Amino acid sequence: MSVDNGKQNYFTRLTISYAEKRWLLILLDLLALNGGLILSIALRPDYTLRGRLLLQNPFWFLLLNSLWFFIGYLAQVYDLEKASQFPNGLIGVFSVGLICQGIFNAIPYLAPRLPESRSNLFIVILIPVCCLLVGRIIFLLVFSRSEFRRRVIIVGAGWAGKTIFNTVKERGKSLYELVGFIDDDPGKLGSTIHDAGDYDADLLTHPTALTVIGRSKNILEIIEKYNVTTVVLAVTQDVSGELYQYLADSLQYGVEILPMPVLFEQLTGKV
Repeated sequence: MSVDNGKQNYFTRLTISYAEKRWLLILLDLLALNGGLILSIALRPDYTLRGRLLLQNPFWFLLLNSLWFFIGYLAQVYDLEKASQFPNGLIGVFSVGLICQGIFNAIPYLAPRLPESRSNLFIVILIPVCCLLVGRIIFLLVFSRSEFRRRVIIVGAGWAGKTIFNTVKERGKSLYELVGFIDDDPGKLGSTIHDAGDYDADLLTHPTALTVIGRSKNILEIIEKYNVTTVVLAVTQDVSGELYQYLADSLQYGVEILPMPVLFEQLTGKV
């Protein structure tokens, strides 16, 4: 299979790391959850929304956010691959949001008092949840675009390289675009490495096979040609001084260099 050529200029490609993308998602959730709580209070006839009211009740926000992050952690709402899937990612957030709101409003003294009418109770529970869904939809529409995916080359086409290829295919398709392998074995140059999974219909973005497109001495040329933003080091033996120098030189392009075990742990949660 031929390797897909990057069409954008390297220096204009938007690059966000795995950690940065997760923090963006957390920030969106915080804004949505707390903004939804404030909006629900503003719409209640039994409260007059003022800054003083909010300052006098910091436990409202502390309790709600604590519940969200605790239950959300258990439900893996910050698994970026799951968060980027439609509609499963939204269904999970909706479920966790309802559970959090139910528990939050059932706790006396630390949460706003329950409204007397059912319609107001409906507003109190659903508005923060709807705000969370809006924030997640924004994340899906903006940060799941291909411009925000990191373009990856894998250095090493042995078992470690094949393992991380399959892992990215299974758990990181919304985060990474695979470009090809780099390997210094002359017998592997130009060969095609197939993944162990099923056929993927989106071959241009998520190929089911990758070509060994060059040797380590070609890394800088390949980075520039294919708009590479991440180099995954999947070499099982000691890194040679020559390869180390090539990797050091690639830093001038702003490239992220990740050891294979680090990326594997990021995507799977396993060491």
